[in-house]
Amino acid sequence: MAEDLGSLRIKIEAPLTGLKLQMQGAKRLVKDFSGSVVKDIDRAKEGFMAMGMALGVVSAGIGVATGLAIKQASSFQHQMAEVSTIIEKDSAKWTSSLSKGVLQLSRDVPQSTDLLTRGLYDLLSATRPVETAMEDLGLASKAAVAGLSDVQSAVNLGTTVMNGMGEAAGSMTEIFDTAFETVRLGVVTFPQLAANIGQVIPPASKLGVSMKDVFGSMAFLTKTGLNAAEASVSLARAFDQIIEKRPALEGLGIKIFGEKGEFLGFQKVMEQIAGTLTGLTQEERANIFEEMGFDIRAARAITNISMNLKGFKSDLANITDASGAMGKAYNKVMDTSEEKTKLLKNQVKALVTEMGDNLLPVFDSVVGGLSGLVKGFSDLSEPMKKVIAFGIPLAGGG
Repeated sequence: MAEDLGSLRIKIEAPLTGLKLQMQGAKRLVKDFSGSVVKDIDRAKEGFMAMGMALGVVSAGIGVATGLAIKQASSFQHQMAEVSTIIEKDSAKWTSSLSKGVLQLSRDVPQSTDLLTRGLYDLLSATRPVETAMEDLGLASKAAVAGLSDVQSAVNLGTTVMNGMGEAAGSMTEIFDTAFETVRLGVVTFPQLAANIGQVIPPASKLGVSMKDVFGSMAFLTKTGLNAAEASVSLARAFDQIIEKRPALEGLGIKIFGEKGEFLGFQKVMEQIAGTLTGLTQEERANIFEEMGFDIRAARAITNISMNLKGFKSDLANITDASGAMGKAYNKVMDTSEEKTKLLKNQVKALVTEMGDNLLPVFDSVVGGLSGLVKGFSDLSEPMKKVIAFGIPLAGGG
């Protein structure tokens, strides 16, 4: 009997021992698995935290970009609003059209929208037609780049000549081409020419001197030792006094006007003066002009020209064929890294402005809503304001 019980115990314990070992193995597997899961969860948690941080950075970046776009668009809108104040007819329509034109021009020429809108304002202020404003602005902006100047200076040069000489000035393209040929021939920069040409145009127009002769004379005089300011004043006084001293000049056999009263031309007048003064020293020439009552500045211009008539006539001949002069200068300047970089920045800025322009209506709506809320609170009675003021923190604490 005892043997039977022992045998039975062995039969029962053997499977239990195996089951126990299996359970222990299973326990180890579960423990290993749970540890692995915990590690995976920790890694996932770290990953999600990193993703959250990345999303936060992206969200912050989007917020900054949105704010920048709205700010840029708002600034451009304000600049164009100023331009619109001098557009009398169909202001809204033209402002919208000009806004698109200015943005596109900033993509094509390395001049910022704030400089372009200032130039546009000056163009329209100078009574240039709104219909041709973008064409004129495009030429002025290229002149500014080619002349290492600014749009306003270029606009000033173009409109001064155009308004001062009328149809005799030709087109805006001709004016800028002639200006750049003057820079090439003379000892003068485009900014200097733009700053001083206004001195010469009124007396030149009064006498009837052609636009080409004005610029050619400036080119020549700046090569005789006069700077741009001195040359412009001397030339202006010469034009004035040719009219004022007409009787004295005609007394020397120098004709100023033809039989029909037309001005014979500055070159012809100077040829006559030079012929009359041939063989005289510079001092003797100066004495003659002094006797006729010419002031020293006018006499200086006329004397310098008459002493080197050949050089003067050469400059006038060269400046007559100035076609394409601005384009050549522009292409040379644009072939530099600096201008290419400016243009790229402009293109990015224009894109941001357009993005902001699409966001402005929403932004304006939000601002309007907040303004209404602030106004509504301001209109409440003082007791009600206090109730709300105390109620807000209480509600937050609840």
